[in-house]
Amino acid sequence: MRSMTSFSRPLTVFSYQLRLHQPNSCLRLTPSRANSSVPQKKSKIEEPPIQIDKTTLHRIPGESVQSNKLIDRIPKFPLSKEAVPTLLPRPGVPMVGPNMPFRKMVEILESKSEPELIYEAEPHRLYFVFCACFALVFAVYGINVLTIGMELAWSTFDKNELALPMAPKVVNFIVQSFLTIGLACFPLGFALLFVYTPTRLVRRLWYIPGSKGEKPLVQILTHPLVPSRPSPIISIPVENLNRAQTSKVWTGRGFYGTVDSTIFFFLRETGRRFPWIVDRKGFFWGDGRIHDYLFGKETIEEAEKGLSYDQKIGIMNQRKKAGEEKLKKELGVGWRYKAQAKLLKEDISKLKKIVKQVPGSNSEKKKLK
Repeated sequence: MRSMTSFSRPLTVFSYQLRLHQPNSCLRLTPSRANSSVPQKKSKIEEPPIQIDKTTLHRIPGESVQSNKLIDRIPKFPLSKEAVPTLLPRPGVPMVGPNMPFRKMVEILESKSEPELIYEAEPHRLYFVFCACFALVFAVYGINVLTIGMELAWSTFDKNELALPMAPKVVNFIVQSFLTIGLACFPLGFALLFVYTPTRLVRRLWYIPGSKGEKPLVQILTHPLVPSRPSPIISIPVENLNRAQTSKVWTGRGFYGTVDSTIFFFLRETGRRFPWIVDRKGFFWGDGRIHDYLFGKETIEEAEKGLSYDQKIGIMNQRKKAGEEKLKKELGVGWRYKAQAKLLKEDISKLKKIVKQVPGSNSEKKKLK
Protein backbone atom coordinates (compact mmCIF):
# COMPACT_ATOMS: atom_id res chain seq x y z
CA MET A 1 0.00 0.00 0.00
CA ARG A 2 1.49 3.32 -1.07
CA SER A 3 0.26 6.77 -0.23
CA MET A 4 1.48 10.36 -0.56
CA THR A 5 -0.42 11.66 2.45
CA SER A 6 1.36 12.78 5.56
CA PHE A 7 0.50 12.91 9.19
CA SER A 8 2.02 14.83 12.00
CA ARG A 9 2.16 13.80 15.62
CA PRO A 10 3.99 16.60 17.41
CA LEU A 11 5.30 16.04 20.88
CA THR A 12 3.67 18.44 23.34
CA VAL A 13 6.62 19.81 25.25
CA PHE A 14 6.26 22.38 27.97
CA SER A 15 9.46 21.62 29.83
CA TYR A 16 12.06 18.92 30.25
CA GLN A 17 13.77 17.62 33.31
CA LEU A 18 17.34 16.41 32.99
CA ARG A 19 17.66 13.21 35.00
CA LEU A 20 20.58 10.89 35.66
CA HIS A 21 19.06 7.41 35.75
CA GLN A 22 22.09 5.38 36.73
CA PRO A 23 25.69 6.02 37.65
CA ASN A 24 28.09 6.12 34.71
CA SER A 25 25.18 6.35 32.31
CA CYS A 26 24.35 8.94 29.71
CA LEU A 27 22.16 11.95 30.45
CA ARG A 28 18.64 11.64 29.18
CA LEU A 29 15.84 14.15 28.71
CA THR A 30 12.59 13.13 30.35
CA PRO A 31 9.39 14.99 29.40
CA SER A 32 7.29 16.55 32.14
CA ARG A 33 4.24 18.79 31.86
CA ALA A 34 4.52 22.11 33.62
CA ASN A 35 1.72 23.11 36.03
CA SER A 36 0.19 19.65 35.66
CA SER A 37 -2.47 18.50 38.07
CA VAL A 38 -1.00 14.98 38.06
CA PRO A 39 0.98 14.46 41.27
CA GLN A 40 4.68 13.94 40.70
CA LYS A 41 6.94 11.82 42.86
CA LYS A 42 9.24 14.10 44.79
CA SER A 43 12.87 13.18 44.97
CA LYS A 44 15.21 14.13 47.74
CA ILE A 45 16.73 16.91 45.66
CA GLU A 46 14.33 19.05 43.64
CA GLU A 47 15.68 19.44 40.12
CA PRO A 48 14.68 22.66 38.37
CA PRO A 49 13.19 22.06 34.91
CA ILE A 50 15.33 23.06 31.95
CA GLN A 51 13.43 25.12 29.45
CA ILE A 52 13.89 23.89 25.90
CA ASP A 53 14.42 26.65 23.38
CA LYS A 54 13.61 26.39 19.68
CA THR A 55 17.18 25.42 18.78
CA THR A 56 17.19 22.44 21.13
CA LEU A 57 13.64 21.44 20.16
CA HIS A 58 14.78 21.41 16.54
CA ARG A 59 17.33 18.72 17.46
CA ILE A 60 14.75 16.35 18.96
CA PRO A 61 13.80 13.63 16.43
CA GLY A 62 10.33 14.09 15.00
CA GLU A 63 9.91 17.70 16.11
CA SER A 64 11.58 19.61 13.28
CA VAL A 65 9.95 20.47 9.95
CA GLN A 66 11.64 18.67 7.07
CA SER A 67 12.47 21.37 4.52
CA ASN A 68 12.90 20.67 0.81
CA LYS A 69 14.46 23.97 -0.22
CA LEU A 70 17.48 23.95 -2.51
CA ILE A 71 19.59 25.80 0.05
CA ASP A 72 18.99 22.98 2.56
CA ARG A 73 20.71 20.56 0.17
CA ILE A 74 23.94 22.58 0.08
CA PRO A 75 26.46 21.64 2.81
CA LYS A 76 28.01 24.13 5.15
CA PHE A 77 31.75 24.69 5.18
CA PRO A 78 33.96 23.32 6.54
CA LEU A 79 32.51 19.96 5.52
CA SER A 80 33.68 18.40 8.79
CA LYS A 81 30.68 20.08 10.46
CA GLU A 82 28.33 17.87 8.42
CA ALA A 83 29.84 14.75 10.01
CA VAL A 84 28.98 15.86 13.57
CA PRO A 85 25.73 14.30 14.94
CA THR A 86 23.09 16.88 15.81
CA LEU A 87 20.06 14.82 16.90
CA LEU A 88 19.33 14.27 20.59
CA PRO A 89 17.72 11.09 21.99
CA ARG A 90 13.95 11.30 21.73
CA PRO A 91 12.28 11.65 25.15
CA GLY A 92 10.17 8.68 26.20
CA VAL A 93 12.00 6.13 24.05
CA PRO A 94 13.13 3.10 26.14
CA MET A 95 16.73 1.96 26.22
CA VAL A 96 17.95 -1.55 26.99
CA GLY A 97 19.23 -1.84 30.55
CA PRO A 98 18.93 -3.87 33.75
CA ASN A 99 15.28 -2.87 34.13
CA MET A 100 14.47 -2.92 30.41
CA PRO A 101 15.27 -6.22 28.66
CA PHE A 102 15.18 -6.33 24.90
CA ARG A 103 12.04 -8.48 24.80
CA LYS A 104 10.13 -5.92 26.89
CA MET A 105 11.29 -3.13 24.58
CA VAL A 106 9.92 -5.04 21.55
CA GLU A 107 6.63 -5.58 23.36
CA ILE A 108 6.38 -1.84 24.08
CA LEU A 109 6.87 -1.02 20.40
CA GLU A 110 4.38 -3.61 19.15
CA SER A 111 1.76 -2.54 21.71
CA LYS A 112 1.72 1.05 20.46
CA SER A 113 -1.68 2.29 19.35
CA GLU A 114 -0.35 5.24 17.32
CA PRO A 115 2.41 5.60 14.72
CA GLU A 116 5.82 5.63 16.39
CA LEU A 117 8.92 7.30 14.98
CA ILE A 118 11.63 4.62 14.92
CA TYR A 119 14.26 6.39 12.81
CA GLU A 120 15.32 9.85 11.72
CA ALA A 121 18.39 10.62 9.66
CA GLU A 122 20.87 13.42 10.05
CA PRO A 123 20.79 16.02 7.23
CA HIS A 124 21.73 14.43 3.90
CA ARG A 125 23.71 17.39 2.56
CA LEU A 126 26.89 15.36 1.95
CA TYR A 127 24.87 12.70 0.11
CA PHE A 128 23.51 15.40 -2.20
CA VAL A 129 27.05 16.65 -2.90
CA PHE A 130 28.39 13.18 -3.67
CA CYS A 131 25.42 12.31 -5.88
CA ALA A 132 25.69 15.62 -7.76
CA CYS A 133 29.43 15.18 -8.32
CA PHE A 134 29.13 11.61 -9.57
CA ALA A 135 26.15 12.52 -11.77
CA LEU A 136 28.13 15.40 -13.30
CA VAL A 137 31.21 13.23 -13.94
CA PHE A 138 29.23 10.45 -15.65
CA ALA A 139 27.18 12.99 -17.62
CA VAL A 140 30.39 14.59 -18.95
CA TYR A 141 31.72 11.14 -19.90
CA GLY A 142 28.50 10.27 -21.68
CA ILE A 143 28.32 13.56 -23.60
CA ASN A 144 32.02 13.23 -24.50
CA VAL A 145 31.54 9.70 -25.88
CA LEU A 146 28.44 10.78 -27.78
CA THR A 147 30.12 13.86 -29.28
CA ILE A 148 33.34 12.15 -30.35
CA GLY A 149 31.55 9.06 -31.67
CA MET A 150 29.09 11.04 -33.78
CA GLU A 151 31.85 13.25 -35.17
CA LEU A 152 33.82 10.16 -36.23
CA ALA A 153 30.72 8.59 -37.77
CA TRP A 154 29.93 11.74 -39.75
CA SER A 155 33.57 12.18 -40.80
CA THR A 156 33.67 8.60 -42.10
CA PHE A 157 30.40 9.15 -43.95
CA ASP A 158 31.46 12.49 -45.40
CA LYS A 159 34.99 11.56 -46.58
CA ASN A 160 34.05 8.05 -47.74
CA GLU A 161 37.70 6.96 -47.98
CA LEU A 162 36.63 3.42 -48.94
CA ALA A 163 34.64 4.79 -51.90
CA LEU A 164 31.50 2.91 -50.91
CA PRO A 165 28.22 3.31 -52.79
CA MET A 166 25.51 5.41 -51.15
CA ALA A 167 23.49 2.53 -49.67
CA PRO A 168 26.42 0.79 -47.86
CA LYS A 169 27.73 4.18 -46.78
CA VAL A 170 24.38 5.09 -45.15
CA VAL A 171 24.17 1.67 -43.47
CA ASN A 172 27.70 2.10 -42.12
CA PHE A 173 26.81 5.55 -40.75
CA ILE A 174 23.65 4.22 -39.05
CA VAL A 175 25.54 1.31 -37.47
CA GLN A 176 28.29 3.57 -36.14
CA SER A 177 25.69 6.01 -34.79
CA PHE A 178 23.82 3.26 -32.93
CA LEU A 179 27.08 1.91 -31.47
CA THR A 180 28.02 5.40 -30.29
CA ILE A 181 24.61 5.98 -28.71
CA GLY A 182 24.78 2.57 -27.03
CA LEU A 183 28.20 3.30 -25.52
CA ALA A 184 27.05 6.74 -24.35
CA CYS A 185 23.99 5.25 -22.65
CA PHE A 186 26.12 3.52 -20.00
CA PRO A 187 27.65 6.65 -18.38
CA LEU A 188 24.46 8.66 -18.97
CA GLY A 189 22.49 5.89 -17.26
CA PHE A 190 24.79 6.05 -14.24
CA ALA A 191 24.36 9.84 -14.19
CA LEU A 192 20.57 9.45 -14.07
CA LEU A 193 20.95 6.81 -11.34
CA PHE A 194 22.87 9.25 -9.13
CA VAL A 195 20.28 11.96 -9.83
CA TYR A 196 17.57 9.54 -8.69
CA THR A 197 19.51 8.29 -5.62
CA PRO A 198 18.41 11.10 -3.20
CA THR A 199 14.79 9.98 -3.65
CA ARG A 200 15.78 6.65 -2.02
CA LEU A 201 17.36 8.24 1.06
CA VAL A 202 15.26 7.56 4.16
CA ARG A 203 14.66 10.71 6.21
CA ARG A 204 12.17 9.30 8.71
CA LEU A 205 10.66 5.92 9.51
CA TRP A 206 7.39 5.40 11.37
CA TYR A 207 6.21 2.07 12.71
CA ILE A 208 2.44 1.83 12.32
CA PRO A 209 0.99 -0.98 14.47
CA GLY A 210 -1.56 -3.17 12.80
CA SER A 211 -5.12 -2.96 14.00
CA LYS A 212 -7.43 -5.95 14.28
CA GLY A 213 -6.76 -8.30 11.38
CA GLU A 214 -4.25 -5.94 9.73
CA LYS A 215 -0.50 -6.26 9.50
CA PRO A 216 1.87 -3.55 10.77
CA LEU A 217 3.16 -1.01 8.28
CA VAL A 218 6.20 1.21 7.91
CA GLN A 219 5.93 4.73 6.56
CA ILE A 220 9.01 6.15 4.84
CA LEU A 221 9.62 9.86 4.41
CA THR A 222 12.13 10.63 1.65
CA HIS A 223 13.30 13.52 -0.55
CA PRO A 224 11.44 14.79 -3.61
CA LEU A 225 13.31 14.67 -6.91
CA VAL A 226 12.74 18.40 -7.49
CA PRO A 227 13.47 20.84 -4.63
CA SER A 228 10.59 22.72 -3.00
CA ARG A 229 8.18 19.90 -3.79
CA PRO A 230 6.27 18.00 -1.02
CA SER A 231 8.10 15.16 0.68
CA PRO A 232 6.87 11.76 -0.54
CA ILE A 233 5.58 9.44 2.19
CA ILE A 234 5.33 5.78 1.23
CA SER A 235 3.56 3.07 3.25
CA ILE A 236 4.99 -0.45 3.05
CA PRO A 237 4.05 -3.58 5.03
CA VAL A 238 6.81 -4.56 7.46
CA GLU A 239 6.91 -8.07 6.02
CA ASN A 240 7.77 -6.66 2.56
CA LEU A 241 10.76 -4.66 3.78
CA ASN A 242 13.98 -6.59 4.40
CA ARG A 243 17.62 -5.88 5.00
CA ALA A 244 20.29 -8.05 3.39
CA GLN A 245 20.77 -11.37 5.16
CA THR A 246 24.56 -10.98 5.26
CA SER A 247 24.45 -7.44 6.69
CA LYS A 248 23.60 -6.28 10.19
CA VAL A 249 22.20 -3.04 11.57
CA TRP A 250 23.48 -3.70 15.09
CA THR A 251 27.26 -3.52 15.43
CA GLY A 252 27.57 -2.72 19.13
CA ARG A 253 29.46 0.51 18.43
CA GLY A 254 28.13 4.02 18.94
CA PHE A 255 25.24 5.38 21.01
CA TYR A 256 22.64 3.23 19.21
CA GLY A 257 25.07 0.41 18.37
CA THR A 258 24.87 1.07 14.61
CA VAL A 259 28.26 2.65 13.79
CA ASP A 260 30.17 0.74 11.11
CA SER A 261 32.77 1.25 8.39
CA THR A 262 29.87 1.29 5.93
CA ILE A 263 28.03 4.54 6.58
CA PHE A 264 24.64 3.21 5.46
CA PHE A 265 22.66 0.00 4.94
CA PHE A 266 19.97 -1.03 2.47
CA LEU A 267 16.32 -1.93 3.01
CA ARG A 268 14.90 -3.84 0.07
CA GLU A 269 11.21 -3.83 -0.73
CA THR A 270 9.70 -6.96 -2.20
CA GLY A 271 9.05 -6.49 -5.91
CA ARG A 272 11.15 -3.33 -6.17
CA ARG A 273 14.56 -3.12 -7.83
CA PHE A 274 16.06 -0.10 -6.09
CA PRO A 275 16.60 -0.35 -2.32
CA TRP A 276 16.07 2.28 0.35
CA ILE A 277 19.24 3.81 1.79
CA VAL A 278 19.40 4.27 5.58
CA ASP A 279 22.20 6.31 7.13
CA ARG A 280 23.73 4.68 10.21
CA LYS A 281 24.39 8.05 11.86
CA GLY A 282 20.77 8.90 12.60
CA PHE A 283 18.38 8.39 15.53
CA PHE A 284 17.20 4.82 16.16
CA TRP A 285 14.29 3.87 18.40
CA GLY A 286 15.80 1.81 21.23
CA ASP A 287 18.90 0.61 19.39
CA GLY A 288 19.88 -1.05 16.12
CA ARG A 289 18.62 -4.49 17.18
CA ILE A 290 15.03 -3.28 16.78
CA HIS A 291 15.69 -2.85 13.07
CA ASP A 292 17.32 -6.28 12.89
CA TYR A 293 14.17 -7.70 14.47
CA LEU A 294 11.77 -5.82 12.17
CA PHE A 295 13.64 -5.93 8.85
CA GLY A 296 16.12 -8.79 9.36
CA LYS A 297 13.22 -11.09 10.29
CA GLU A 298 15.22 -12.37 13.25
CA THR A 299 13.67 -13.81 16.37
CA ILE A 300 13.82 -11.80 19.58
CA GLU A 301 16.52 -14.13 20.92
CA GLU A 302 18.65 -13.80 17.74
CA ALA A 303 18.28 -10.03 17.63
CA GLU A 304 19.09 -9.70 21.33
CA LYS A 305 22.37 -11.58 20.90
CA GLY A 306 23.34 -9.21 18.09
CA LEU A 307 25.57 -11.73 16.32
CA SER A 308 26.87 -10.72 12.90
CA TYR A 309 26.79 -13.00 9.87
CA ASP A 310 30.51 -13.79 10.24
CA GLN A 311 30.05 -14.60 13.92
CA LYS A 312 27.21 -17.00 13.10
CA ILE A 313 29.39 -18.72 10.49
CA GLY A 314 32.20 -18.92 13.06
CA ILE A 315 29.87 -20.58 15.61
CA MET A 316 28.71 -23.09 12.99
CA ASN A 317 32.33 -23.93 12.13
CA GLN A 318 33.15 -24.40 15.82
CA ARG A 319 30.19 -26.77 16.23
CA LYS A 320 31.29 -28.66 13.13
CA LYS A 321 34.84 -29.05 14.48
CA ALA A 322 33.51 -30.15 17.88
CA GLY A 323 31.35 -32.79 16.18
CA GLU A 324 34.31 -34.05 14.16
CA GLU A 325 36.45 -34.30 17.27
CA LYS A 326 33.70 -36.28 19.00
CA LEU A 327 33.42 -38.72 16.08
CA LYS A 328 37.21 -39.08 15.96
CA LYS A 329 37.30 -40.12 19.61
CA GLU A 330 34.35 -42.53 19.25
CA LEU A 331 35.32 -44.23 15.96
CA GLY A 332 39.13 -43.97 16.06
CA VAL A 333 41.25 -44.48 12.92
CA GLY A 334 39.35 -44.02 9.67
CA TRP A 335 36.50 -42.26 11.47
CA ARG A 336 35.38 -40.47 8.30
CA TYR A 337 34.81 -43.70 6.38
CA LYS A 338 33.18 -45.37 9.39
CA ALA A 339 30.82 -42.40 9.83
CA GLN A 340 29.91 -42.51 6.13
CA ALA A 341 29.27 -46.26 6.33
CA LYS A 342 27.06 -45.73 9.38
CA LEU A 343 25.04 -43.05 7.55
CA LEU A 344 24.73 -45.29 4.49
CA LYS A 345 23.45 -48.14 6.65
CA GLU A 346 20.85 -45.85 8.24
CA ASP A 347 19.72 -44.64 4.80
CA ILE A 348 19.33 -48.22 3.52
CA SER A 349 17.23 -49.21 6.55
CA LYS A 350 15.00 -46.14 6.04
CA LEU A 351 14.63 -47.00 2.37
CA LYS A 352 13.56 -50.55 3.21
CA LYS A 353 10.86 -49.22 5.54
CA ILE A 354 9.56 -46.91 2.81
CA VAL A 355 9.46 -49.73 0.25
CA LYS A 356 7.51 -51.94 2.64
CA GLN A 357 4.88 -49.22 3.04
CA VAL A 358 4.39 -48.75 -0.70
CA PRO A 359 1.09 -50.34 -1.92
CA GLY A 360 1.65 -53.32 -4.23
CA SER A 361 5.00 -54.31 -2.74
CA ASN A 362 5.86 -57.98 -1.96
CA SER A 363 5.42 -57.41 1.78
CA GLU A 364 1.92 -56.00 1.25
CA LYS A 365 1.00 -58.97 -0.97
CA LYS A 366 2.17 -61.44 1.67
CA LYS A 367 0.02 -59.70 4.28
CA LEU A 368 -3.03 -59.95 2.01
CA LYS A 369 -2.45 -63.70 1.46
